[in-house]
Amino acid sequence: MKETRCRKGIIILLFLLLPLPIWAQTLTLRDAVNIALKENPNLQAARYTFSMAKEAEREAWTRFFPSIKFNYSYTRWNEEQHVNLKPVTIPPLAPGMESVTLKPGNVVTSRQNEYEYTFSFQQPLFTGWAITATHRIALITAQEAELEAKETRLEVAFNVKRAYFSILEAQKMEKVAQLAVKQLSRHLFVAKNLFEEGVIPRNDLLKSQVALAQAKQDLERAKNNVAIAKATLNAILHREVTAPLEIKEMNLLNPPGLSLKKAIHRAMEVRPIVEAGMKEVEKGREGIRLAQSGYFPHLQMEGVYRKHGNHPNCNGDNLTDAESWRITTGLEWTLFEMGRTRHQVEKARLGRLKALAQLKEIEDQVSLEVQKAFLDMETAIKNIETARKAVEQAKENFRVTEERYKEQIDTSTEVLDAQTLLTQAQTYYHRAVYQYNVAVSRLLRVMGEEE
Repeated sequence: MKETRCRKGIIILLFLLLPLPIWAQTLTLRDAVNIALKENPNLQAARYTFSMAKEAEREAWTRFFPSIKFNYSYTRWNEEQHVNLKPVTIPPLAPGMESVTLKPGNVVTSRQNEYEYTFSFQQPLFTGWAITATHRIALITAQEAELEAKETRLEVAFNVKRAYFSILEAQKMEKVAQLAVKQLSRHLFVAKNLFEEGVIPRNDLLKSQVALAQAKQDLERAKNNVAIAKATLNAILHREVTAPLEIKEMNLLNPPGLSLKKAIHRAMEVRPIVEAGMKEVEKGREGIRLAQSGYFPHLQMEGVYRKHGNHPNCNGDNLTDAESWRITTGLEWTLFEMGRTRHQVEKARLGRLKALAQLKEIEDQVSLEVQKAFLDMETAIKNIETARKAVEQAKENFRVTEERYKEQIDTSTEVLDAQTLLTQAQTYYHRAVYQYNVAVSRLLRVMGEEE
């Protein structure tokens, strides 16, 4: 007895410790969105694009600082380098002095082995604000990449929600189809009894059989739609499309609680694509500054420390000084290039005007998207209430018609018509619920909000 209890305890413990099988997991909407945001390759690519742009911005920032370089070289000549000097007479430099005559000879100018290393630096002092403009452009590009990643995130989250609600709708339609099969099966049972009693003609019985057969076909299509809807969500979550999937039922989403005007205003404030359009205009202004830098002189400082010799330690060659250094400040100013800079500035100015036009197009498109989603949401709200009442009326109509058929007041055709009306009413209701949830999700998405 104790041994049996011990075995049961071990089995229960293992069951609790082992992870739940995939078929036992039920996803909520939040779970599905989180999985997609983690696994979606488009969103991952957008994040990588942002990281790349951020590195480019950091690279542009380094241009404000000096670049320091080290160089070491070794040169071997075929022999020592010489210069043959001719006799030179230097006249007296002052009264009473004698002239000096330099004797001809062979002077060594370089050893056969030459070693040299240098440290050098370059520091831009003024570039006509070109470095500043370049950095600002890189910074804005990184900000745009981040905004594009946010826009992609919104789209991924919306696609998950739409697929999630599509499963819920398909499951409701399957239940409607199951109910229709159940009701028509019951009606066929009654029709068979009435036919056997000779109360109804065979034609009525055949109508009931055909209607049931069609309902069974509708049920199979509904089951197929559920499988397709689940496969679609699995694909969005980047799971195997055939993986088992169960989702949690949910109620109607809460509407944003904003008027249409405020919803559009909200979208203009927080929608990433609108802000990205503004950043593009800002980048256009920096492009003009960058082009205008060609009008200004460029000032740069550079320094070099040099040491050389005829041994690797560069300690000299007994010919010249072993080490030397210099600092140079130079100015470069392009005075004439046949109007090249002017054309570059004009090109940048036109680029900014293009960005302004694109921003206006984006704002108009966003306003249209918000209005459409808002109106779809309001329409769905009205349809839900209308469809709910229609379902209640259709249920009562089917119940009364079925009872009247049993008493042979109504015909089989009227029963089938009542059942068809009930199925349509239930279909319209669940479709209105689906359209409402999708409309609310779309409205949040076009406003730039996930929740």
